[in-house]
Amino acid sequence: MEIPAGSRVKGLYDYWLSKCGGRRMPPRAALDPLEMKPWLGHLLIVAALDDGNDFLYNLYGTTLVQLFGFEATGKRVSQAVAEGLITEVVLNEYRKVCKSGQPHYIQRMRSAAKQHMTIEKLILPLSNDGAAVDRLLTAIYACEV
Repeated sequence: MEIPAGSRVKGLYDYWLSKCGGRRMPPRAALDPLEMKPWLGHLLIVAALDDGNDFLYNLYGTTLVQLFGFEATGKRVSQAVAEGLITEVVLNEYRKVCKSGQPHYIQRMRSAAKQHMTIEKLILPLSNDGAAVDRLLTAIYACEV
């Protein structure tokens, strides 16, 4: 996976790689919130539900709440889609990573708080058993233009 030079998610990707410990992906327990402090407000964690067809927001960072204008902690991603808070594109991005078990970097336009912006997004799979993805760690930043 290629992340552009100067990306604010590159450090998180390197951190995730360091926690893999020879596995395809690390378990959630390998992550230390204190070590992830530089990215905390920009992070979200979703739990895979229904064999990776839907997800539950376990954590939705405070900076993301401010950026996008809604709080999603405790909501299903499909519920956020149905409420118009996010689009089906987001759900498909999560499904892709859940099925592949591979990190995914995205840079695209996104509507947020009645404006359009370019975001960069890194989705990282997590697995307690080393095989099936059970959570996704995601970082989102608005790109400087």
